[in-house]
Amino acid sequence: MSKPAIIAHRGASGYRPEHTLAAYELAIAQGAEAIELDIVPTKDGELVVRHDSELSQTTDILTHPELSHYRTPKTLYGQTLEGWFTEDLTLAEIKTLRAKEPFSFRSSDYDFQYPILTLSEVLQWHQVTQQKLQRPITLYIEIKHSHYFRSLGLPLEERLIELLKNKGYKFSLDPILILSFEIESVQYLRSLTDLRLIQLMAQAEDRPYDRMIKGDPVTYQELLSLPQLTQIAQYASGLGLHKELLWSKGRQDLVNQCHDLNLTVNVWTFRRESQFVLPDFSGDWQKEMQAFMNLGIDSLITDFPDVDR
Repeated sequence: MSKPAIIAHRGASGYRPEHTLAAYELAIAQGAEAIELDIVPTKDGELVVRHDSELSQTTDILTHPELSHYRTPKTLYGQTLEGWFTEDLTLAEIKTLRAKEPFSFRSSDYDFQYPILTLSEVLQWHQVTQQKLQRPITLYIEIKHSHYFRSLGLPLEERLIELLKNKGYKFSLDPILILSFEIESVQYLRSLTDLRLIQLMAQAEDRPYDRMIKGDPVTYQELLSLPQLTQIAQYASGLGLHKELLWSKGRQDLVNQCHDLNLTVNVWTFRRESQFVLPDFSGDWQKEMQAFMNLGIDSLITDFPDVDR
């Protein structure tokens, strides 16, 4: 059984502020084969690399009084938030910010040292780093909240594909994969590109937002039925499964079924802090990770890429 690839979740985000070049570079130094990153738009349509468009948790925007007037409440996908959002700020304004560690139980030693990155900057770093190391580094690019941003006139899919094409990424063998939790987003991407696509799935009872707003009650667990998987295999190269979803639904049989359909199985997110470990493993992150490796998954997504496989 081949060992799963290690995908660094937002870079080596267990050690450095997420989505910074420091986090990406450390991940590669620690042996990660790939980096997972997330994209959201600015007000002027630039793609920046942030997990959430709300900025107060991962940047120093609270220390920028000149941006205080942008604070606003919003409801995104059923969750009400109040803060500062990338879609309300220009790229120039976002570039005045610095990244910080969002989790209070992790080190803040590297806070406020690194700027917010555009996707274009990350792609430039990617090309330079691959050439320097003489080995491929795969980028897993997740589109965030596709339906929401499209409703604001800030569609992500077209902008992403255009940028990737301009950087020379357009073929299925290129070291780029694009991910989304929304089914229509991935299906639309298939009409735009030959790059590999991943259908993300959250916890069992969760529902794809694009289906939910149309009154479709389908859950991610129901999408793992053989007929649904067969449909997914028509437009996607693989699945990105929440580890709890895989552990509670099928395990080895599900992995085998996906592989029979030529779907890769990528599992997220593995962390060393005990509160993130599934209950079956009593806080033992190494035992948890090994159990998933034993299922023959294709990759695991982790905040801590220095994994002993």
